Amino acid sequence: KYVQPDAPIIAPNNLFTHTALTSSGKPKPIEFLGEIQLRKHQQLDTLNKISLRNMAISSIQNPIADITLTNIHELDLAGNLFSDWEPVWQILHQFSSLKTLSLAANRIGNLNLTNASNTSERSFQNLQILNLHSCNISSV
Repeated sequence: KYVQPDAPIIAPNNLFTHTALTSSGKPKPIEFLGEIQLRKHQQLDTLNKISLRNMAISSIQNPIADITLTNIHELDLAGNLFSDWEPVWQILHQFSSLKTLSLAANRIGNLNLTNASNTSERSFQNLQILNLHSCNISSV
């Protein structure tokens, strides 16, 4: 669950208000260690890698037009259900600072440059590694 960094602490002093019963029937407090550290790692402005491998993603339904995620440098979308290049162009536009993109094991097929008309050359300027292994590509 995403939590804002300034949201109230769930487990003050690293203890939940609830208890669990031990095998002898005695109540034992439930500890939650690292709550502050977890919040730091889940903030979007510090996130630089995303892995959505094997998540059955086939398209980008609602791209956020006026937001680019410039801090994301690595995106792993291997093993999903992409079947054409249109969502790839949307991803490259949305994640303008991508250095590594893995689309391995998607059935994207051959590149048709007429579909790339909405994508500027700027979308590719930082991309260094593009993994297209097992993407049903027969020619470049």
